[in-house]
Amino acid sequence: MFSLPETAPWWAVAILAALVIVVFGVRSLVRAVWPQTSAHRKEVLLERQRRQERERQRKAAERRHREALRERQRDQGQRKRKELENRE
Repeated sequence: MFSLPETAPWWAVAILAALVIVVFGVRSLVRAVWPQTSAHRKEVLLERQRRQERERQRKAAERRHREALRERQRDQGQRKRKELENRE
């Protein structure tokens, strides 16, 4: 299969071993957590899509709110400038 040379540094062997353990651990965890039936898997995916859509809508609403605030502040600044010009 795969063999390391006998002169491989100990830290390289340790990193390789850690990577193997992490990869197989993540794989096992995903298989344990991820639903095995296709109907349940479909529900999980649909819920994820709904959550993402709600997040997109929330961000769009926040963006519109920020833009409206900026526009109001700009309008207030322009009104103040006009008032100052009219006073002079």
